[in-house]
Amino acid sequence: HLPLLSPHLHQPAMMMMGSTTMGGVLLLLVCFASSLALSTVSPPPPRYPRALQTPRDLVQRVKAAPSVREVSQLLEENDDLVNVFVVSTAMSKLKRFGKPRAALLVFEEARRRGIPQDGFTFSAAISAKAKLKDWRGALYLLGEMRAFGIKANKVATSAAISACERAGEWENALRVFDEMRKKGGDMDAGAYNAALAACARGGQAERALDLYKDMAVDPDVVTFNALISACAKGGGLYAEKAFEVFDEMRFRGVEPDVITYNALISACRRTSSTTGA
Repeated sequence: HLPLLSPHLHQPAMMMMGSTTMGGVLLLLVCFASSLALSTVSPPPPRYPRALQTPRDLVQRVKAAPSVREVSQLLEENDDLVNVFVVSTAMSKLKRFGKPRAALLVFEEARRRGIPQDGFTFSAAISAKAKLKDWRGALYLLGEMRAFGIKANKVATSAAISACERAGEWENALRVFDEMRKKGGDMDAGAYNAALAACARGGQAERALDLYKDMAVDPDVVTFNALISACAKGGGLYAEKAFEVFDEMRFRGVEPDVITYNALISACRRTSSTTGA
């Protein structure tokens, strides 16, 4: 039986979980949210016939579900078919609908029922925590992955770093990045970009430049935007380096966007030179 994340749970939702199905929990959540909206009552979702025989069938239907309510209904009506693959698919679908809390409810209910979790479900849960800026919850789950012997994949690593960065915990974001890199973690552009964004938030221009030099993957527009922002916030000579980074960006054929130019304007304001403005 897997431990629950009691310090980080949505308490009202967990109180409902005691005597209902996984889909039932989500239906209650959807109905509660709808009652607060004071909008026109939508018709009830269609009732699916019991034509699903295997978890694979359920996975395909969840992938095709057009709403949170229908994902919830599918889980409720086919509760006996729910396994780790169904859980992973449902969480991904709910995150695409912009419902990270609902995705976490599915994850927690699956754990409560003793359904073994894998790297995909843990990564989805950590990503949901990042969306909610719950950096403590994200790091707790990352620690649990290690405790269960599940290697943190690219998504989990990037999401944990991003959770810290989004919450303003740039020091913790860089600490996680350093720890994962030392342990041979799977570091992709997403992990580097999240670490660079943390450097930008903390004004750590030198650290950002060092990270860029160490990148073993191709940088993208997010990489350069974070690097230029970090240099701009560093001020002085670092702000002037922002224009060198921009030159590097164009040399590599990476197309700048509005964020790029806003960061360059910020760099102009933080240096005594207006060259490149």
